[in-house]
Amino acid sequence: MPRAPGPANFTGTFVGLACQDLAGTLKPADFEFFDYRERDYCPSLFSHS
Repeated sequence: MPRAPGPANFTGTFVGLACQDLAGTLKPADFEFFDYRERDYCPSLFSHS
């Protein structure tokens, strides 16, 4: 049975990282690190009129 419409459920932070070889060099894309920094603000998702 489908759930009733309502606010979205947030399951946590999701990060995607991609690289494309547009020059056709066939070299691998190796990433040594990724640094995630949380922002200090919280956007208002619902406007109160």
